[in-house]
Amino acid sequence: MAKSLDQMYYANIIIDWRTEIPFELDIKTKKGNPCVYTLDFWVLIGSKIHIEMKGPWTDYHNQKQSDRRQLVEQKYGIKIHVCRTVKEAENVILQAIEEIRP
Repeated sequence: MAKSLDQMYYANIIIDWRTEIPFELDIKTKKGNPCVYTLDFWVLIGSKIHIEMKGPWTDYHNQKQSDRRQLVEQKYGIKIHVCRTVKEAENVILQAIEEIRP
């Protein structure tokens, strides 16, 4: 995914991108520390796109992660796109570009 984002950046399709963005949640870990959800990719195209890359089985076997993603969406007012392949993530980005450009 990072290679694809680099190519989009150098082709001036996206403005910028970052990886492993932490979001602090209002819940505590077992040790009492704040729980942090780490987002895979943040893409800037004029607006921000939040992308989480997951294998096809991940959310089925890790309900906590799905629940935490929903908490991040609610707390920060964002939409996290869960993508299973690089092509799917690229399509999310290209569709978002089409929606903001006339």
